[in-house]
Parts: sequence; C-alpha cells; structure tokens
Amino acid sequence: MTAVGAEHADRRRTCEACGVEHPDGRTVRIAVDDLALDLRLCPQHAVSAREHLLDWLILRKDEAALGHDRRTSDRTLTTQVRAWAVARGYPVAKTGSVSRQLIELYRGSHAGRGSATP
Repeated sequence: MTAVGAEHADRRRTCEACGVEHPDGRTVRIAVDDLALDLRLCPQHAVSAREHLLDWLILRKDEAALGHDRRTSDRTLTTQVRAWAVARGYPVAKTGSVSRQLIELYRGSHAGRGSATP
C-alpha cells in the first residue's frame, strides 16, 4: 500500500471542510494504491488533514510492526491511557474513548520525555 498526501495552490476555492471560500485555498490529494481523492481545503484544514493522515499512518505502521490487531490494540491503548491519566489526576471518563491529547501525553511520557502532569 502506498499513501501520498500532496498539496498545490488552488485559487478562489471553497473549503470542503468549513464551507468558506479562501483566496489561498489548497487542493490536497490523498492517494492509496489506485484510489485518489482530491479535497479543496483552506490552509488550516489542509494542514490538519495532512497531520491527521500522518498520525494515522505512523500509528498503523507501528501496530503492523508489532503484529497488533487494530481493534485489540486500540482497546488496550485506551485502557492503558485511562489508567495512566487517572493515576496522574487527569479528568477522564470511565468508559468510551480518550482524547488525542491524553494519548499524546501518555506516549510522550513513555518515550523517555518525562512524565506530564495536569
């Protein structure tokens, strides 16, 4: 599987994410194997789309390298992040998903960057 995120200037376009016309809009192309998707986005949403795509690709690559099943891995990560957050006093629900911010703090504390506190 090959994934690509390309971007080029696309003048006077309406952002498909926020519905606002931006003079400096972008067309972001996301391609995976033989499927390509072109999105007209404002600069803010173009950056956000690229960041989320990269986060997702990095996470899935890490999971694949470890041989983890995505659903099991997601549940395990959520459980670990929740326990870590509660132990450090972060507000977190007892069930459901946890915020991306907490996941990033958890990963940062386990990557040798120290322990974050609320």
